[in-house]
Amino acid sequence: MNYNVLGGILNLTPTLNQLNGVITLVIYSQVKLFMSRTSGHTQKLVISGVIVVFHLLFLIYLHFAYHRVVEGIFALFTALYLSILIVLDTLKIYLLQGSQSCP
Repeated sequence: MNYNVLGGILNLTPTLNQLNGVITLVIYSQVKLFMSRTSGHTQKLVISGVIVVFHLLFLIYLHFAYHRVVEGIFALFTALYLSILIVLDTLKIYLLQGSQSCP
């Protein structure tokens, strides 16, 4: 992990390659544990395949859930930006009308 101190706050930012290595190690240890406690070869293959498939499905779920969160944040900031523009435009029109009525 890369340890960066930003403004007195410790920021732990692992790189993507380090995360992939940790994830692979976790999957490998789970498969190794189940294979050591399972007796038949076919059962070992089925257990290993189920673990890998569930893990892959979970990663796909996280991927698309992340994109939905980012899209929601983008929509929020877009709405905020548009509302600020409307308020500024309304204020500009109000100020222009007020300056025209004064001598």
